[in-house]
Amino acid sequence: MKEFLEAYWMQSLWTILLSVITWLVHKLVKAFLAYRAEQEALKEGVLTLQHDRIYEVFRDGFSRHNETGRGTTLEERRNMEYLFEGYETLGGNGNGKDLYKRYMALPIEESEVEQ
Repeated sequence: MKEFLEAYWMQSLWTILLSVITWLVHKLVKAFLAYRAEQEALKEGVLTLQHDRIYEVFRDGFSRHNETGRGTTLEERRNMEYLFEGYETLGGNGNGKDLYKRYMALPIEESEVEQ
């Protein structure tokens, strides 16, 4: 056995070293894939929340416009632009863009703060 180890110690050392490196790479890849999946789920969650907020702002603005004939204020318009910018950056779909365009077409009214 001693003769075998003396003859093949370098090959044995490399085998052990490569096994450890392979195990570490496997662990890193697995951790990276789990992190990536979590980030994708968070992105989808934020995108969903932003879509919901865009829909709510759109619905409130249009219901007010239909009931009273009033449009949006500059503050509300800036809020919608801010919401839509983040939504679009995350890759939001055309539905949110359609709501955004329809909302931005509403007339602009002066708010009580600006008067």
